[in-house]
Amino acid sequence: MIDRDPETFKVGVLQNWKTEAEKQAREELGKRLVSSDVAAVEMLTTALTGFPKSFLPKAIENAALASSAALEALDPRFKVKASYADGHTTFSLMAQENLNFELQVKEDYKQEFVEKYRQLLNHGTPMGISSDAIAIAGSKLLEEIFSQTENGILEISSQPKKAAIQKFWLVGPNAEVHIVNDLCGEITFGRESFSISGTAYDGLLEVVSRQKHNPHVPGAKLTITVNFRNWANQLLSELPNFDQIYTLFTNLRTGWTFNTRVEIDGKEMFVGKGAKLQDEDSIRTIFYLLRYIFLAREVMRHLGTEIRFDPDYNYDEKVFDLLAEIHRITSVGSVCKVSEVNGNATCVLIAGEDVDALKAVLAVANPEPIKFTKGPFNVDLFNQSVALPGLSYTLTKVRPHVNEDISDLKPGQEVPIEWKPEEDCEMVSILL
Repeated sequence: MIDRDPETFKVGVLQNWKTEAEKQAREELGKRLVSSDVAAVEMLTTALTGFPKSFLPKAIENAALASSAALEALDPRFKVKASYADGHTTFSLMAQENLNFELQVKEDYKQEFVEKYRQLLNHGTPMGISSDAIAIAGSKLLEEIFSQTENGILEISSQPKKAAIQKFWLVGPNAEVHIVNDLCGEITFGRESFSISGTAYDGLLEVVSRQKHNPHVPGAKLTITVNFRNWANQLLSELPNFDQIYTLFTNLRTGWTFNTRVEIDGKEMFVGKGAKLQDEDSIRTIFYLLRYIFLAREVMRHLGTEIRFDPDYNYDEKVFDLLAEIHRITSVGSVCKVSEVNGNATCVLIAGEDVDALKAVLAVANPEPIKFTKGPFNVDLFNQSVALPGLSYTLTKVRPHVNEDISDLKPGQEVPIEWKPEEDCEMVSILL
């Protein structure tokens, strides 16, 4: 172009250009590269070492956008959104048009897939299945994802979905009302019913309900769960929203009725009233776990000990009973009528060399006090070793009762004893 236009690009102009270029080169000698080149150097450093040389604020965003663009190029019929959080990479695929592709389910997963797919079609329930169960043909994008994924989960959900607010409250036997925080979630539709899911208390409480399109057809279903992992590694005394969740399940377990109202865009869409859930297995199980946590919190508070919550702890029935007993003594009181205690005290005595002395003890005419002790204890509580105090029980008026013939009692022989209380007998319990 320059050679073809000598009038415009005269010798003087070209010489000035050359002089300016040489001057700029001398000025930049030994200085850092300009911004665009710096990025290139940073990329090279990262490639060679595996670590970035400096903080790159858009590195994760750019990687996600690049991954999305690469996958969309494989099949433009999809819009792809890639994200990374909590050690998991998620690809959300949104079809831009009707698609035809072949999905093959491996034999070992067919029954699971069919049942979950039926739930999706009929009730709008999102389905999830191992990516190892699926083989796909007809979309290079899907084929690429499934060929590169190990131990992944394929999730399929229905459209459309709408944001929904689920309000619910409990009514007690004396018309008391317990209002629960609004659950924010969404509603999905199937051929037979619609499903509403929502969470409250910062995701700790989740409620999923299903209702037939025809309200006169039975088949409504309600699932209430608690995400105990939200409390992981937090101090037992400071678990967020524990009191609200514990009160909710205590009321459900004791027969308060469950009532709900669903709103979409501020309009009432569904109302359900009067359901009793106290006999549901899930409610009973969650209440037991919450009761266990409650007892542990109260006992630790009494002992002045702090421990942290571990959602992977295996709950122990014997530890539960011990916590309950310590809590009873420290909160209800140390003295109670023996009639309030389940069952009589029992023990086993072993005859010594003087068997007649033991016979004389067992033949006493008047009721006498007797004292039992057990502990102290060292227990595993939420995967932490905790020392618990021993317990002492005194029965004020009891008589020994032997259910077998001891007329021919021999030294070393075991004698099972049942201690039968008098009507005015009391049990005094103390912590050692």
